[in-house]
Amino acid sequence: MDKKKVMYYDSKAYDGSRFMDLFFLYLKDEHQQVIGEPFNNEEWEWVHYPSDCPSQGRNNNACGVMISAIGDLLLQDLPLNFRLSDVPYYRRRMTLSILDQEHPFSPVVPIS
Repeated sequence: MDKKKVMYYDSKAYDGSRFMDLFFLYLKDEHQQVIGEPFNNEEWEWVHYPSDCPSQGRNNNACGVMISAIGDLLLQDLPLNFRLSDVPYYRRRMTLSILDQEHPFSPVVPIS
């Protein structure tokens, strides 16, 4: 059986170790409280900042768009092959998706 994964993606390339430690403690406590038995960490793979995460560099205005596009691409099992220069494209697609509720956002990577 494949391991379940907890993956920390951060387009600013922060380490994430502290977040992952706190998240694990939360998960452990919540599992004990809700399920009534200890959390089995051996079933899980913990991945800090996967190497395929696109970087937003020093741009502090792109993180919401970047992480939304990353999440959508991961959900569709598509590669994370976009760049910071693609953010305006994703902003437009997300805006149009919000305005047109019948066509949900699908982050098709633009052809450069």
